[in-house]
Amino acid sequence: MATFSSQFLLNREQHRNRVLTALATGKPLQSILDLIVEWIEAENPDSFCSVLILDRDGEHLLHGSAPSMPEFYNRAVHGLAIGPGVGSCGEAAHSGQRVMVEDIQTHPNWEPFRDLARKAGLRACWAQPIFSSSKAVIGTFAIYHAYPRCPDDSDIERILVAAEIASLAIEHKQAEEGIKEARDQFRTLTENIPGLSYHCKFDEHWTALYVSEGAELVTGYPARDFIKNAVRTLDSLVHPEDTGFVGESIHTSVAQGKGWDIEYRIFHRDGEVRWVHEKGQPIFDRDGNLAYLDGFVYDITESRRQTAFQDLVATISTDFVNTPIEEADGAIHRALERIGHFFEADRTYIFRFSDDERFMDNTHEWCAPGVAPQSDRIRQVPLETYSWCTDYIRRQEPLHIPDVETLPPKAANELAEFRTQSIRSLLMLPLSTDGHAIGFYGLDLVHTTQLWNETEIRLLQVVAEIIASALARRRTEKIRQNQARLQSMVAEISAEMVNLFGEETDNAIDRALGVPARSSGPIEATSFVSTMTGPP
Repeated sequence: MATFSSQFLLNREQHRNRVLTALATGKPLQSILDLIVEWIEAENPDSFCSVLILDRDGEHLLHGSAPSMPEFYNRAVHGLAIGPGVGSCGEAAHSGQRVMVEDIQTHPNWEPFRDLARKAGLRACWAQPIFSSSKAVIGTFAIYHAYPRCPDDSDIERILVAAEIASLAIEHKQAEEGIKEARDQFRTLTENIPGLSYHCKFDEHWTALYVSEGAELVTGYPARDFIKNAVRTLDSLVHPEDTGFVGESIHTSVAQGKGWDIEYRIFHRDGEVRWVHEKGQPIFDRDGNLAYLDGFVYDITESRRQTAFQDLVATISTDFVNTPIEEADGAIHRALERIGHFFEADRTYIFRFSDDERFMDNTHEWCAPGVAPQSDRIRQVPLETYSWCTDYIRRQEPLHIPDVETLPPKAANELAEFRTQSIRSLLMLPLSTDGHAIGFYGLDLVHTTQLWNETEIRLLQVVAEIIASALARRRTEKIRQNQARLQSMVAEISAEMVNLFGEETDNAIDRALGVPARSSGPIEATSFVSTMTGPP
């Protein structure tokens, strides 16, 4: 190896420090490689240097740095496929061996590239593989000359030192890029999940090091509020009644070295209580010490609400099944009250249409405390008066009005009535039997507006079907009872008249028809049936 003067070694150390400083301060890879190339070219002013980086596919070399080389040459070698006999750099990257070409114009490796090299004014090329810390080829460092030349010991040392420093820069930057890509992939994954991901310390305050943007969806607060507990902590949002449970569950799981899976309540930014589901796990370092907590939190308020409502529907259905038909009104009122409480409605009710569908009556009603009832006031109302609403019911379509003040002009009658009752939002669901609307079931809000979602409307329609079925059963049972009464009366009259003659027969008929005397004239059969059966 060549012997260098103290000043030369000092200059080399200064160049090395410049490169390491650039690396430490986060300079771009090309800028760092440019420093290395310029350093080696400064030691040998007759040389031109370049750095090529092996692509991720492991089969092509990409431009890294060559500030002194012609641009057309850099473009030509960018993407060069490696392999045996492919110039100097292509073979060095393929074989992992240094390739020294003294004369480009006579060496067989350069036959396909001689014209390119001649145009660039290049005659000699020495290429050294750049190795990673794991001894894998990650690029090449090349020194060119404008005339044929064989390297001496100092040239070989230069190219080895340059390749070593370039290796540090390339591997460091590739590691940074790998970390960034992994972080970006993780961020993309977590940001596309409708929930909150976190990474925090297991310290007194559970200091959050990372919180995904989903935090705003779950809590109403931006993620930046939680990073390093800048404004608030995730723990500070937990409902006071659940704080102990959450802390105990996590600490117990951590002590056992396993994950946790819990549900609890938090206070959303809008002041509402939300239910969340959290799954997390402790992260230990190589020595087995607890380092961090990683977890995911997502809002389950809606799913819990749907489950609770499904349970409520089951309760209402069971109540109707177990209630004698003659007590159906009680089951209907209980259903109205349960639905009213569940949805925090101010009034729930049922309207029945007359058989000729000309009038409607408010037959059942439940009102929250302080809300004026309306059923005694709303009787024998012509359907045509409120045709905008009742047409929906006749078509057996739900009518959802989140804000009555947005009703169209043709609903002027409805708007006037809603204002009279101080209604702000309402939902009407058709009551149907045998494909025919017989009325509707509704919910009113007088203090606030309400937007029901499709799932809630669908489940409420199930309740409407249960009520409609109960009303149909009651009607059928009344008809059956009336028919039984009629048959019993006919049998009784027939038995009485068997042994009667003359005037006694006439008097028996009068008694059966409930008239004071025969002199009142004949009675039509339809009147007789009506008297026996009564209204349906």
